[in-house]
Amino acid sequence: MSRQRGLVLGLVVVTAVVFAAISYAALFWALHLARLSGAVDVRLLQARFAAEGGIAWAMQQLAYNPAWSSGVGTDLTLNGIHVDVVIPACAATPCLPRKLEAKVSY
Repeated sequence: MSRQRGLVLGLVVVTAVVFAAISYAALFWALHLARLSGAVDVRLLQARFAAEGGIAWAMQQLAYNPAWSSGVGTDLTLNGIHVDVVIPACAATPCLPRKLEAKVSY
């Protein structure tokens, strides 16, 4: 009878160790994914704000000179992020409203 108790105790200890290892691995993986997604979110926010800054800069340029255009594009670097603002050429006189685009790269 006491031999069976020792066997059951051993099985309980081994099961507890395996469960603890699996729990630790799951917790480590969840924390890793949380850190990874946080880094991606920060870069997306930086890209969005840089693009909005490029658009604001282009709008200011157009306020001073409504016929101004970038042709192929206007290169800006905001906080280490490259922003290419595309301003189409003025199609008519006087210039009609034009669609501005900003493309961001790191």
